[in-house]
Amino acid sequence: DFISAEKKKEARLAAQIPDDQFILLSVGNCCQVKNHQMILEAVHLMEHKETLHYIHVGDNDDEEKVLAEQLGISQHITFAGTANPDKYLSVADCYVMPSLREGLSISAIEAITCGLPVILTDVPGLRDFQKGDFDQVYYIPLSAGALKNQIRKLMAEKPENSRKQSRQAKELYSAEKSVNMYMNLYGKHERSR
Repeated sequence: DFISAEKKKEARLAAQIPDDQFILLSVGNCCQVKNHQMILEAVHLMEHKETLHYIHVGDNDDEEKVLAEQLGISQHITFAGTANPDKYLSVADCYVMPSLREGLSISAIEAITCGLPVILTDVPGLRDFQKGDFDQVYYIPLSAGALKNQIRKLMAEKPENSRKQSRQAKELYSAEKSVNMYMNLYGKHERSR
């Protein structure tokens, strides 16, 4: 559901997150195809990272913890492990998914539905969100530099969550619409027999 500015402020206050912190969020298990190391590299490249914090929700993050340590950015990262992402979505300023390829990502749909600014790599699967014409979904090439630039731009602009984007996502990806699509598909299949 849409996360209003008031709801976000309450959640950040409860989590003791300062107003000036810019929170990046990613959700998903750590594996090569998820490409979370690109987020770590982008954080490392940021010139002024004292107000930037990256939260990763998911497991199998040992390699990423080592990389964060090697890059000297551990203090800017929270590895939350396996957890319900809702509390993290409510405090986030931006959702990031730098996958090398992806199916229809439920976590990206959740972030888009919350109205969050969302940064996606321009790859098969994630590219499918372009048909939604969402006002705060940004596509970047597979490059830590491009990700750094988009994060820096969002940190400067500080956009509020988009109610319009949330409404559009609910219409496009509702459970009711999905069930109807499957019923129509199966109905056509049965009639063609």
